[in-house]
This record gives sequence, C-alpha cells and structure tokens, in this order.
Amino acid sequence: MRRSNVKKKLARGFTAAAIGIAATFGIAAPASAANGNCPSSYLCTWKDSLSVTDGSGSALQLFQQHISNYNNYKYLGTNYNAGNSATSIFNNGITETAYMYASTSKRGFLFSIPKGSWNYFLSGSHGDNIESGYFASFN
Repeated sequence: MRRSNVKKKLARGFTAAAIGIAATFGIAAPASAANGNCPSSYLCTWKDSLSVTDGSGSALQLFQQHISNYNNYKYLGTNYNAGNSATSIFNNGITETAYMYASTSKRGFLFSIPKGSWNYFLSGSHGDNIESGYFASFN
C-alpha cells in the first residue's frame, strides 16, 4: 500500500473519531447545510434533532440579541412552545459566542456555543432544557 493511501486512511479515522467524541460530549460541530433556514446574524433552535421541528427546517425559534424567556415563544409556524424543548441549535451570529441557560433571565448556565457552531442533537442536561439565551454583548 502506498504511503499516501495510508495517510488518507489514518486521516479519515482520526476525523471520524473526533466527530464521534464531539457528538458524545455535546461539543458544537461546524455548521452544516441542514441549518440553511437560520438567517445570518441569528441563533436558531429547533424542537427536534437535525435542525427540524415536526419535519420542517423553517419551524425554528431565533434571536439576534437575546431571549430572556423561551416560554413566551413558539417555533415559527407551529403551536409548539419553545420553552424547554430545543434539541438542535445553530449559532449563525456574525461575531459572538452565545450563552444558553436552563432558567429565565440568564440563570442556570448550560453551555456556550461559538459563532458558526451547531449541535444537531443536544443531549443530557442540554436537551429540552433551554429557557433563555444571550449573545455575549447582551449577556
């Protein structure tokens, strides 16, 4: 086997392992085409995994600065309340990290998500638990 083939196989193996570790620990991964419904400069959440709500990518909840209480909002075009229900998230913001909380008004810090990052399946304490969110300059 040629060296270049061995290097390619090793690189693919390391990449697959890194993605698996990131998914296991809920670390945000680079954005994907599945998040195309999230406008530039917004943070978007969806009720279900893979950036959809009830099968629709456009049924999302979004903010440009912050949402102090997700219970006051529904996923766009649905009757689903956005409080404590998000399973996927994408930070399509322009410059800032966003901070997500388990309670209203910045209480109960859950995690931060850097600009351009997403998580298609929030698990553990992160999944179905977001109650407020803020971009850094509004945090």
